[in-house]
Order: sequence, then structure tokens, then C-alpha cells
Amino acid sequence: MNYKTAVALLLTTSLSAGELSLEQVIDISLKNNPNIKYSSASSEQASSKITQSNSAYLPQVTLNGNYAHNNLSFDTENPTTLEAYSFRNDASSAGVGASASQLIYDFGKTTGVIKSTKDNFNASKEALNNSKATIILNAHTAYYDSLKTFQLIAVKKEMLAISDQQLYRVREYFKAGVRTKIDVTDAMIEKSNAQLDLLKATNSYLLSRIELNNVMGKMSDVSSFTLKGANLKYNALVEQLPLLSSSIDAMIDQAREQRSTIKESKFLLNSASSSLGATKGEYLPTIAGSADMKKTFNDSHFNTWSAGVYLQWDIFSGFNTEGKVQEANSNILKATASLNEQILSVTTDVSKAFVSATQNLQALKISYQNIDLAAENLELANERYKNDLSDIVEFNSAKVKFSSSKTTFVTTYYDYLSDIANLKFATGEFGTNEYK
Repeated sequence: MNYKTAVALLLTTSLSAGELSLEQVIDISLKNNPNIKYSSASSEQASSKITQSNSAYLPQVTLNGNYAHNNLSFDTENPTTLEAYSFRNDASSAGVGASASQLIYDFGKTTGVIKSTKDNFNASKEALNNSKATIILNAHTAYYDSLKTFQLIAVKKEMLAISDQQLYRVREYFKAGVRTKIDVTDAMIEKSNAQLDLLKATNSYLLSRIELNNVMGKMSDVSSFTLKGANLKYNALVEQLPLLSSSIDAMIDQAREQRSTIKESKFLLNSASSSLGATKGEYLPTIAGSADMKKTFNDSHFNTWSAGVYLQWDIFSGFNTEGKVQEANSNILKATASLNEQILSVTTDVSKAFVSATQNLQALKISYQNIDLAAENLELANERYKNDLSDIVEFNSAKVKFSSSKTTFVTTYYDYLSDIANLKFATGEFGTNEYK
């Protein structure tokens, strides 16, 4: 597909191509994005370690068997009588055995390992939730960016239509002798600039759709679907505008409770603490029971069994345990610092998103009013030019202000929606059951 064909397809709102809503984009992204599969695999891996650690509390049973055939033969001579004789012996033996052991108590070593692996598993689930929340945020951002660039195409097309109309009118005025050649040249330049702006806007839309496809994990043609809400009028956009419903302090408190990165850090801190307890248990003995049975199948039919309880206490390990305890304490310090860093980072994320959303909301109200003012100003400049009360410069200036007012409104509107999405991400709302 060449560039012109792609542009034509993108600008044609064909219902047969299918229409995607934001919710559908999120669903597709969560299903197809490779990061989800990677995080899910990591969570499953952490879950398997719980099974491994729990096995230490279960009996350990081993079966064994053996079979052997022995052949002994030799020829010799009696050194006194010089009488020669030979010896031959063939024998076979077989046996079976079984052994079992059961941990009775190890003063917290195994319990600490089990708690640590469970906390690591819970941390991996929060990491998975954070991956999902990030993908949901990226889906919002890419979706709004595509809508924004599509709306800006409409603005540039309108400016091109105005420039084209002005060029036609100026040429007629020039033919009638009421305008100079420089007005015609200026109008031609304005039209060329408008065409260039439309081309740039269309290219931006193409790139935004490619990025949206990337977020959804799809390799489909960028023209294979349209976006719901792409053709809404400005008043409709304002009517469905979401508003800030909480104070910044309430949002920070919500983020500290719900944000997956904070939950993950808390679980990792708990895991580090449990690991320290397990390591300190190595200073104490291990009590376990064991049983063993062996049966042989040969001429003697030898059978044996034993059972008992034993205690093992590593009195000195060459300071190996001391080193492990020091390492475990360091891991706790690192996990604590990481948790504090996450709390600070989340607080900063919420604060920045809230300030940006508040500013864009105020700017949005002003820019929406400016559209009517700029439209009226353009109409007045047009009438003044027609009645030879002003020159082409005044008209072009009014046209630029009209274009700027619409561009600012569209940009600010979708930036505000992105701010709301960032706030939901920062407060942990994208990690709630609503989005799982």
C-alpha cells in the first residue's frame, strides 16, 4: 500500500472496516501484549517455588533395588605336594530397600522459607497487576492520541478550505482591479502552507495509529478499523468531559493503598524478613525422623530395618551462617528503601497528574470560549477585507487565530483525558477488579 492510498483509507470513515471503542482497545491490548505473558510466566514460576518449599514438611520416601552376579574361579598348585587343583564359584544376589524421612522441627528454617516464597508469589502477582495497569494506561494514551490527531486533521482540512476560498476570492478581486498581485501571491502561499499542515497532520495520524496497533499487539493494517468518537463535535466532547472527583490528598491516600508497585514492595519486604528468620534458624538444631528397611535375596535371606529420631546441630559452619544473616539484613534494608522510594514516586506521580489535569481543565474551558471569539473575529476580518477596510494581513492573522483556537482546544481536550488516565494509573485504579 502506498502512502496516498493509506491516507485515503484512513480519512474515510468506513463502517465496514469496524469501529473500536476504548474498552475494546484495552481488552485487545491485555490479551495480546507480550509483557502480560512474560509477567504471567514469572508469577507461575513464583507459585511453583511455594510447592517446592512446602515439600520440606512432607515425608521423603526413597525406594532402591539391586542385583549382582559374582563369578570367582582360579587354578593353583600346592607348593608342598605339587598337586594341582582348581576352584570355581558362581553366585547371584538381589535386594530391595526403602527409606523414609520426616522433618519434625527445625526452629523456623522451613517455615521462614515457605513464608518468603509465598510473599514472593504475592509480589509477582502485584508485578503482573502493574504490567496490566501500564498496558491499560498505554492503551488510553495511544487511543486518545489517535483521536486527537484525527480531530486535528479536520481542523487542517477546514483551514485549507478557508485558504482555498480566500484564494478564489482574491483572484476575482485582482481581475476586477480592486486588489494587487501581492494579495494573490500571499493567498497562494497561505493555501500551500495549509496543504502542508494537512499533510503533516495526516502523517501524525498515521504514526499514532501505528503506535496504537503496537500497544494492542497487533500487526494489522493501520486502516483496518476506525475509532469510536472520532467524528464527535466540540460541544459533544465538552458534554462528556470527565471531571476531577477527589482532592489531591484523597488521591494520594488512595494511591498508597491501591498502587501495585507499593503492594509489591511491601510483599518483598515481608519476604526479606521471613528469609532472615529462616537464616537465623540455622543457628539451631534440626529434628527429624527416619526409617530404613533392606531385604536381600540370596542363600542367607538377610533382612534388616531401623527407625528412629535424630538431631543434627551444626555447631560451627566457618561463619557461613553469620554471612547469610548479614546478607539477609542487607536485603531488608534494600527492600525498606525500595518501599520508601515507591511511596515517594507514587506521591509524585499523583501530584504531577493532578496539577496537569487541573491546569488543562481550566485551559480547556478558556480554549472552548476562544473558538467562538476567534470565529467571530475571522468573520469580521473577512467582511472588512471584502469591503476594502483592511488588507490581507489582517485576514490571515484572524485565520491563524481561528486555527490556533481549535488546535489548542483539541490538543488540550485529549491531553486532559490523558491526565485523567494518568491519575487513574497513579492512584492504582487501573489495578482494581474493574480492569482485571
